[in-house]
Amino acid sequence: MGNFIVTNSLKVLELRLSEIITHPLLYFRELRTIASFVDDDWYRSRYARFLAEKQISPVLHYALYGWQEGLDPSKAFSTSAYLLQYKDVKAWGGNPLFHFVKWGQFEGRSPLGDARVCELIYQESQNIDWPIPKSNDEVWMSIVVPIHNSSTSNLEELLESYISQSVSGTELIICDDASTNPDTTRWLSEHASQGHFSLVERRANEGISATLNDGLNKAVGEWVTFLGPEDLIAPNAFKVVFDALKQKPDCMFAYTDEVVVGAGNTILGVLWKPAYDPVLLSGMNYINHFSIFKRSRLLTIGQFDSQLDGSQDYDFLLRYLYDLRDEEVIHIPYPAYWWRQRENIYSQEQFKQSVEHARQALINNSDKFKVPFRLTATHDQKFHKIEFHVEKNKWPRISIIIPNRNSFELISVLLKGLFEKTDYPNFEVLIIDNGSTDIRTVELYEHYKKKFNNFNYQIHEEPFNFSRSVNKGVALAGNNDVLLLNSDIEIITEGWLKEMVSCLIFDNVGIVGAKLLYKDGTIQHAGVIAGLGGYAGHWFNNEPANVGGHMNRLMVRNSLLCVTGAAMLISRDCLKKTGIFDEQNFAIAYNDIDFCIRAHKLGFRIVWTPFAELFHLESATRGSDETEENKSRFEREKANLQEMHDTQNLIDPALNPYLSRSHAAPFGKFVRFIRGSRHWDIMN
Repeated sequence: MGNFIVTNSLKVLELRLSEIITHPLLYFRELRTIASFVDDDWYRSRYARFLAEKQISPVLHYALYGWQEGLDPSKAFSTSAYLLQYKDVKAWGGNPLFHFVKWGQFEGRSPLGDARVCELIYQESQNIDWPIPKSNDEVWMSIVVPIHNSSTSNLEELLESYISQSVSGTELIICDDASTNPDTTRWLSEHASQGHFSLVERRANEGISATLNDGLNKAVGEWVTFLGPEDLIAPNAFKVVFDALKQKPDCMFAYTDEVVVGAGNTILGVLWKPAYDPVLLSGMNYINHFSIFKRSRLLTIGQFDSQLDGSQDYDFLLRYLYDLRDEEVIHIPYPAYWWRQRENIYSQEQFKQSVEHARQALINNSDKFKVPFRLTATHDQKFHKIEFHVEKNKWPRISIIIPNRNSFELISVLLKGLFEKTDYPNFEVLIIDNGSTDIRTVELYEHYKKKFNNFNYQIHEEPFNFSRSVNKGVALAGNNDVLLLNSDIEIITEGWLKEMVSCLIFDNVGIVGAKLLYKDGTIQHAGVIAGLGGYAGHWFNNEPANVGGHMNRLMVRNSLLCVTGAAMLISRDCLKKTGIFDEQNFAIAYNDIDFCIRAHKLGFRIVWTPFAELFHLESATRGSDETEENKSRFEREKANLQEMHDTQNLIDPALNPYLSRSHAAPFGKFVRFIRGSRHWDIMN
């Protein structure tokens, strides 16, 4: 929360004794809890008048009056934003800072709220000397706005947000799809005559795609983007975009973060987007606005398809991005687009049609995958799952490597699930045992070896070293792809392994991870964020199994920088190029993170899928990490991770740089202004 924080005990000593005596219940309930989160000097300088009226300390003033008057305890906590963002806290009716300190920070809630984070970003953007086009330059960006009977108040705000950019070399093109509302047509006529924008008037109402196409035909800018008639351009957005594009001359496409605003343009939330992820894009259109296209390429891909109205932008985007290299697509981490939340804009039938058109768009662009597929719905119906069709005799051979020692009950459950529940037609199981002494476990191995010709094991007494066990298994696997599987995994559904192997069909995928659940149904693994907590950590750990996560990304496949080795599929090509697991520096912990980062640096994509679910009894087989020897080893391996991969400074491309790296459930957080852009290969 900043350098002003001191320990609770020291801060409480600063409270006047009379205040504690006068408000004993408040003291015991709240003051000791919130004391270290109130910045005395900051509060006094900002709210001197309020303090003078009450003649009490900042801590007590905030606890008694300040939060109810909307005052902030420090620059690191926004009272109003916290209450606005978390309706349950507002309904609770208590002190929001007390809630955050007591519960909210451990639930991954944001102390500032997205509104405050955006405010700080916009403030910092004002302090930068941005390069801007010269007034005599040609048009560098065209903004196309399709409208039909749009609200004049919304159009007025849109126009003001455009004019306030104060950046030359742009053109605003409003294309009217034969509006019949006299207020709309009057507004268009008046403002077009003043030269604020170019107006394209269509004679017949033919829908969104036809309107966009006419607007696009009018555009002359090097770059083209599209803006909804109800939406707004954020402060300094054009300066930020121009700067980012100028720094990346090879860029062919850019997109920004997106703000959701409600009545009175109140910020309700932000879509903090990851770096470009074509795997995620196959499950949802996470890119949306702003999408900034190179006009020269636009002219080669055809126009918006009116047969796909409702998802015409998704189809257009998929066609445009087809065969672009990842480095040609940049994400500009700036909340540049304000999308106005609108209620009841779609009927149920229109929504259903939009989803159907989105899936048709994927089918129309199926050439990218080079393998036949069909599309099915995800759990909540609105996103998409590509199911690749692979003939039974074409599934690649998978060597399943299981490190183990004793653990009879656990390994029994796992082997039963592999051989009796898993429907994958072409696998072998290799158990690497570091010295089982339980005769039941050894007899179990012998039973499976006699019964199945695709089962084998080796036992060698030695201290447990996960990396060494993996390397031994890989050496026995020949040229097969390899699945690492902990012995404390339990199979849930039969199709899990086909799903993981299917993900290797996506371009450049070398590693695939699964969704792992605790036995109580909460999430154990939904991917690993490198840099979380300064090292690496599972995001959305302990959340309910059906949680969507930020932007509902947990509902579909994602590219991530890392996944856990507890259930990790690795292609043979990735193994050959990345090398062995590091037995010296990562014997037990972080070996999977080290391997994933090394594979990423070689150009391999790592994918996590929610469609392969397994139970995981975490670390049940390796013993406690609380012994002195294990704690010492764990600390060494943590230090190795930081030293070798600079994880304290690493920005995972799967995580927006304005999302926190301190909690499993990330929230918007402002640390510093992020200038420029990023693509998947850049981590710092």
